[in-house]
Amino acid sequence: MHLRLIMFILTGACLLGMDQQLYSQKPNLIIFMTDDQSWDQFNFLPEGRDENGQAKNLTPNLDRLAKEGVVLTRFYSNSSVCTPARYNLLTGQYASRAPGVRPSRDGMLNVEWNSHITPQVHNLASELNKAGYQTAMVGKNHVIKASQKEEYHSFKRNQAITEKVCQQLVENQKKVINSIKACGFDYASHIYNSNIPKNAPKALESHNLEWILQGAQTFLKQKDHEQPYFLYFPITPPHGPHHGKAHQGNPLATPIGFLNSAPNNIPSRERIAAKVIDAGLDPKVTDFTYIDEVLGALIKGIKEREEENNTIIMIMTDHGVNHNSKGHLYDGGTRSPLLVWGPRLFKPNYNDQALAQMIDITPTVFDLIQHRAPPEMKIDGKSLLPLLKGVSDQVHQHVKLEIGLSRAIVTEQYKYLTVRETKNHQQLGLEGRKKILEKSISFHRNVEGREPHNTDPMAPFGHMGKTPGGTRATTKLMSLKACYFDQDQVFDLEKDPLESTNLYNIPEMNEMVDRLKQQFSAAINDSPGTYAEFKQNP
Repeated sequence: MHLRLIMFILTGACLLGMDQQLYSQKPNLIIFMTDDQSWDQFNFLPEGRDENGQAKNLTPNLDRLAKEGVVLTRFYSNSSVCTPARYNLLTGQYASRAPGVRPSRDGMLNVEWNSHITPQVHNLASELNKAGYQTAMVGKNHVIKASQKEEYHSFKRNQAITEKVCQQLVENQKKVINSIKACGFDYASHIYNSNIPKNAPKALESHNLEWILQGAQTFLKQKDHEQPYFLYFPITPPHGPHHGKAHQGNPLATPIGFLNSAPNNIPSRERIAAKVIDAGLDPKVTDFTYIDEVLGALIKGIKEREEENNTIIMIMTDHGVNHNSKGHLYDGGTRSPLLVWGPRLFKPNYNDQALAQMIDITPTVFDLIQHRAPPEMKIDGKSLLPLLKGVSDQVHQHVKLEIGLSRAIVTEQYKYLTVRETKNHQQLGLEGRKKILEKSISFHRNVEGREPHNTDPMAPFGHMGKTPGGTRATTKLMSLKACYFDQDQVFDLEKDPLESTNLYNIPEMNEMVDRLKQQFSAAINDSPGTYAEFKQNP
């Protein structure tokens, strides 16, 4: 009996030691990012359920991770287009800090597709590399450049896929891989350098998740199993082309040419489509089952390598596309969920109140592994670890958003959104505005084959600051929001989640507006560049 007691104590001590060792290990990290995914494509959001509470999508792997993980539904992309959102994610910084964002004559910074990570920019991969991680990237880039003058072979849309074209495609792939490695990734492969139509001739314009997954699986197979790893896995859908039909693309088409045979690492696309039909769901949602199968293959690999006890998966989309709000700071363009799965580290939790933002991801990872960013790496975000561990209800009183000519803050209940033209815009004059508008009109007529929505050069610029009257892509949004061109906009997000009623000039709101403007001024003054009357010195 005495011997049994001793054995029991020793066994318990051994198991306790194993648990302590597990928690002291640096966890593996996978960041899985979709592109332009909307609220109704996540079953764990209210929008992802029909009027009877039934799921709109067949995504069993994502649903399981959401059930076992932490979901933050008020997670904001600080900038609502591809490039700056990815900059936010990988640096923990506002995209206005990117070296390619140049000031206007008055010092204002226009954030758009100009916010690239170069080798001089400290980022999540380069810092994790220093912390002993193996770092890898596959999938869509659209943020990393070796330099601002980086050049690639370009192709005509209907160009034939000749041997020379294939050679140039491979050369482009090598260049982008070298750029990614120069920015801190040990491994980079199977890359789409930007949106699909810009990578190759039209014949190769297909989403190919199996090919991207193949690149990830190659890394996971050859990595050092004694070292922790970081896998950055941004995919191309649901972003166009072929909205809702990504699974119908050519499985042999890639940005390096046609494959000899398609990777066989998930069920066939025909089988995926049949599953959706068998589930009684709309075939239009098949792409999300296609994505989910890739996620399932990653999870299966984690189990086979016995890594589930020490691996974290973060799932997000780069920004929203709800209510035609992409490229704007309305909730439809900026708010999307964050899902964090790590069953031995975080308990399941569904949080629809706490504010969080894209620039919080890098400091959260640093906090998790107790890594200190170098002094020259300015971190604008905060660690979400208190939220993920359930020890705090909130980490932010407000979050700040920026795109083009627009800035905003979001508090627990309200949003204050502004639009201010730069001095460059103000000094254009009639002729300057005409030239910009004529280019836009020519594009609509000669490229898109449609008439322009605006012909008045003196119309206000849209929020991105691209053209008088805004771009054609924003016409639906303009029709939904009578206040679209208002310079100051205040919304009660609890009572008016669609942000349709501007409260800025309502007398009863004067005190709240003043309070919001004070918070906004403080946020702007802690950011780079000037911003109209709120910050006149950089």
